Amino acid sequence: MIIKRGHFCENASGVSSFGKYLDEVEKNDDFTKIRKENKKITVFLSHNNNDIADIKETVGVIEMLENYGAKIYIDCTDDISHNNIGNAAYRIKQKIQNCHKFILLATENAIESKWCNWELGIGDACKCIDNIAILPLIEEWKSDNQYVGNDYLLVYPSIYFKKSSNQKRDNSFYYIKYPNSNKIVKLDAWLKQN
Repeated sequence: MIIKRGHFCENASGVSSFGKYLDEVEKNDDFTKIRKENKKITVFLSHNNNDIADIKETVGVIEMLENYGAKIYIDCTDDISHNNIGNAAYRIKQKIQNCHKFILLATENAIESKWCNWELGIGDACKCIDNIAILPLIEEWKSDNQYVGNDYLLVYPSIYFKKSSNQKRDNSFYYIKYPNSNKIVKLDAWLKQN
């Protein structure tokens, strides 16, 4: 079942956390250094800048991944203006190559974005299938079969959420489902795989 928009807003810290996070991203220009020094799994989180308007959702995704021990790079601080497009593209390629994992926050905006598709192509070219995942998000009022990114889910592993049916114990977790197979891996285990 595809995760509905608003899911990650429930536990997100909010706008001030996002501002602090962006400041940290700008200061930590060398993700390779962070990767070696902290020995944390680094994740390039591809997204559409139009979705940044929904800051709580984005913060919730980042915090969820960080709770699993990952260090997240999000490229919304890169200047992708017409005059700087070459520099921005080079920088983004380097970040994708230097991060252990690549996750596409696959909203409808992201799926329709040329940049997000370009980033996914770069991720596909330099990462093996075990290091790429799609995090599909759909509008609350839509059903899974209305998701515009269903083709992506046939090609790439996807992140889903499983809610516990046992109210006495919280067995809720995020997991990765591989396409065209029964292979399922818990997200925390996937993040630790290299």
